[in-house]
Amino acid sequence: IEPQVNPKAYPLADATLTKTILDLVQQASNYKQLRKGANEATKTLNRGIAEFIVMAADAEPLEIILHLPLLCEDKNVPYVFVRSKQALGRACGVSRPVIATSVTIKEGSQLKPQIQSVQMAIERLSAGLMHPQFHLILCLVKEKKSANQMDILFAFLS
Repeated sequence: IEPQVNPKAYPLADATLTKTILDLVQQASNYKQLRKGANEATKTLNRGIAEFIVMAADAEPLEIILHLPLLCEDKNVPYVFVRSKQALGRACGVSRPVIATSVTIKEGSQLKPQIQSVQMAIERLSAGLMHPQFHLILCLVKEKKSANQMDILFAFLS
């Protein structure tokens, strides 16, 4: 039985995409195109050198990395969650768990085609599987629900 994943860990990669992402993370590590850890990932976003961000859904508490999706949205950088910090650490080539990592830009990198492919897969995942709560809110907005009904909904969701 799969352990429950925090619903805030969104978008969550499925098994196939996770394998692809972790393989690319491992290659990026070999090509020196990887920054490990939440602080390093934050720095790459602020410096504008992040291709995409990978986070672990089992980070405890998850809130220690939840500033990253906001920053990614702000900087227009794709981001995704994988289930295991242990697996992410192994892919990064370290013996410790890793809760966040950033694949970075490098001029003339041989990994560019794989990076673009993963970026597109992450964007498809984000677009195709809109968070159920956001989807519900959008439906209500489209139906022009009253402010009172929206307040009740937000109270229910929080």
